[in-house]
Amino acid sequence: IWGLVPDLDEVAFDPQLVDAGAIDTIVDFPGGPQKTVSNPMSIAGVTKESPRFAPGIGQHTDEVLREAGFNAEEIARLIESGAAVQQKAG
Repeated sequence: IWGLVPDLDEVAFDPQLVDAGAIDTIVDFPGGPQKTVSNPMSIAGVTKESPRFAPGIGQHTDEVLREAGFNAEEIARLIESGAAVQQKAG
């Protein structure tokens, strides 16, 4: 009933947690891969996806607005007016 309590840095490499699938890796994390807690939900017949780094503000503005039916000129007007934001390159 007694055991050592691991440090936070040690938890991500705990063999039992890793084998149980409780730890996952965000591979596209800026600065290199980052360990994180795996999604505890699983659905029969559905492949569990690895976590991804959250997109930046405005990163997908163009794709989302095009999918919603806006054309290039309308998107440009929305961005120019400040109603939509597009991530700056670089």
